[in-house]
Amino acid sequence: MKIKNISYIVLMFIFIIISYILFDRGINAKTKLYIHCQKNSNITYKVYLNDNNIYNKKYLDMNNTYISNTIDHIDINFDYKALYSQSINGYYSYSVVANLNAYQDNIKDIIWNKTYTLLENKVKVLNQNDIKNINIVDNIIVDYNLYQEELTKLKKNYNLDIMGYLDIKLIINNDLNSKEISNPITSTDNIELTIPINNETTKINLKNINKKTNYYDFTRKQPINYILLVIFAFTLSLAISFFALIIKSIVDIYQTEYTYNKELKRILNKYDDIIISINKFYNKKEYNLIYVDNFKELLDVYNKIKNPINFKEIKKNSKAIFVIIDDENAWIYEMKKNSHK
Repeated sequence: MKIKNISYIVLMFIFIIISYILFDRGINAKTKLYIHCQKNSNITYKVYLNDNNIYNKKYLDMNNTYISNTIDHIDINFDYKALYSQSINGYYSYSVVANLNAYQDNIKDIIWNKTYTLLENKVKVLNQNDIKNINIVDNIIVDYNLYQEELTKLKKNYNLDIMGYLDIKLIINNDLNSKEISNPITSTDNIELTIPINNETTKINLKNINKKTNYYDFTRKQPINYILLVIFAFTLSLAISFFALIIKSIVDIYQTEYTYNKELKRILNKYDDIIISINKFYNKKEYNLIYVDNFKELLDVYNKIKNPINFKEIKKNSKAIFVIIDDENAWIYEMKKNSHK
């Protein structure tokens, strides 16, 4: 394929893409609307103690290292807030689950676990029109001895050298809507704390949420842009023009190849008795080369010297050479698809 035809194809696709963009922007003049959400959480807890000879306190505050055998229970308060930039409705739900995990050498290599529901799923429906925030405040009591005894029993029954940790999660599922956007606002958030079990001492690790989230939708905010549609019509007409040039070029190529092949077939069939088809011109002798304009002139040469006509198609469907050779001269007719006579 000629470079010109490749250029036509490239330009056609460029103008098609530009036309599509212009049409889409002109008809669907949309803007992107956002609803912003800021989510934060806070976990507070107190570690209540059993009767012991170490502490003379009823409980210990957060962020300490605790002696495991002195712990009676842990009082945990969850506080979750989600503030939206627009009014919301729909519902949200939350629950608290605990996973007791046992491991040996590597905390990631869990060999046993058990799940407990500490707070059944609670569903809250938002039916007011001016609500922009969700606030969850709840409390659970964790019986530390229950989980410590569970691991101790597992160790004794199966003679295992294991440790464990209790992973407690507040799970919040949001299924909300807003009149500002048509897409639903759905999310799941987890607030976690991890309590090592069966160690001599333990330290509680917290995982709170502090993040910004954006929910969005495309909404028509502008009228149809007629200027873009006019430019679209112009670029589309250019694309159609290049398409027409491509079709014309293909038709021209087909017609010239068809005419070339038809004439070549006619010559080979009609003069089969005097034409020799060869694969290669082996004679390396220097001849006086005489180029003739058409096959008829080559026939005149044949009628004079009676030497056979050698034939080879140099390029399929495009170029063939006919040659008559005597002692000194070589008469050559080059038949090309665009210029044969």
